[in-house]
Amino acid sequence: LGEGGMGAVFRAVDTIKEEAQDHNPYVAIKVLNETFKQFRESFIALQRESTKQQRLAHPNIATVFDFDREHTYGTVFMTMEMLEGEP
Repeated sequence: LGEGGMGAVFRAVDTIKEEAQDHNPYVAIKVLNETFKQFRESFIALQRESTKQQRLAHPNIATVFDFDREHTYGTVFMTMEMLEGEP
């Protein structure tokens, strides 16, 4: 969906929502790129972004669902509401 200095945002299917037959199983996943995931500061920055964004409630701001790390490859990511429209 988009790419910035620290990472990229992808459209994905939440398989739990899909299994539960949710009418909209799509989520957006923000992933730190290979360079930034090596730095603890980047991990901390994304975690803080997730926490701050979870406190906001506005129709033009995506709701953050989760912040996590995939342990096999060390991929750091946050999942959020998939919104359609212009950036």
